Amino acid sequence: MHFLTNLMTPGFRHEAPTRVGFDVGALFLNLRAQRCFRVEQLRELVGNTAEALANADQARLQVSDLLAVAAETALADIDRALERLEAGTYGTCSGCDQAIAWRRLQMLPTTRLCTMCHYLSERPSEREDRGHAEPAPTVAKPSASARLS
Repeated sequence: MHFLTNLMTPGFRHEAPTRVGFDVGALFLNLRAQRCFRVEQLRELVGNTAEALANADQARLQVSDLLAVAAETALADIDRALERLEAGTYGTCSGCDQAIAWRRLQMLPTTRLCTMCHYLSERPSEREDRGHAEPAPTVAKPSASARLS
């Protein structure tokens, strides 16, 4: 049976992946709630933008545009997290294929990188040393001692 259909079945209890060890159903519901919030936020911003255009309010228009970009980015991150959840890859770092710490997932449920890979992806000197002008989509695999953090 399909994962999302199972979640809607009364009495169904999904067995959490052993690598991550979390309640997938609760996580799914949390991400869906975040998605609903962002969709509603974008609807409201469309109204704000229309009103700002009608009143020729450039400052309000700029703020609405910036908020819309941020909401669209967040919505895309949520959708990718939901895709990873359904595919069974949620909680696995896309940089090193190691499990992402549960505390990190609780704080940043849309993250796709463990702490070390995120740190390495944010360091311009690391990217330049590897010959990357732009942020790399994946990062070098951290050593075993670095993954313990």
